[in-house]
Amino acid sequence: MCDAHLPITVGLAHADGIKLEGRFGDQVECKPPIVRDKLVELGNRQNERFGICRTERCEGNRRFVD
Repeated sequence: MCDAHLPITVGLAHADGIKLEGRFGDQVECKPPIVRDKLVELGNRQNERFGICRTERCEGNRRFVD
């Protein structure tokens, strides 16, 4: 897993992703469908490189990864 707040460059092996049934709900290539939908909305194509960044936020004593 990458460090928070450090962007990485990646490319999609499949333009629309591969839909999977996960233990915690439907996923697309191990990503939540909302992430896949945003990539499609932005027009990312198969093997097109783009940057993505994992962020962390705190609410009280709880930490969340976005």
